[in-house]
Amino acid sequence: MQLPIKTARTIDSKYYRVQTVEDNILGYCFDISGSGLWGTMRGLIAVTPDYQRIINFTIYDQMETPGLGARVEESWFKGQFSGKALITDGVATHFDLVPEEAVSNDLQVRQITGASITSVSVLKIIEAAASQIIQTFEPQAK
Repeated sequence: MQLPIKTARTIDSKYYRVQTVEDNILGYCFDISGSGLWGTMRGLIAVTPDYQRIINFTIYDQMETPGLGARVEESWFKGQFSGKALITDGVATHFDLVPEEAVSNDLQVRQITGASITSVSVLKIIEAAASQIIQTFEPQAK
């Protein structure tokens, strides 16, 4: 099956729609960014066709401290967002941070030990992306 990616641009963000050749939408991928401890972090967040759940998340550019905040690029950190709700009852889902070694639930994210500012920054970036999606794609995002 061929999966063409169609690119679209909105006023405030860039996003990609992923669909089959039969025009079945598989999801959307948004280019997101925000402030980290030492500079801007840039990432991609892929969401379900109804914008409600995170399919995948990655940070592709950051200037965080090596061995600490730069660990946002580690698989365990990025992977914990997959399957979590991005939007709940029409508003951006709020996640709480728990220690790195803790077991997290659907509304919690394991933070990076020694990099709490970076961990909080990632949550702010994701929450801001969710708010932008709601604002741009309302009523589909509700």
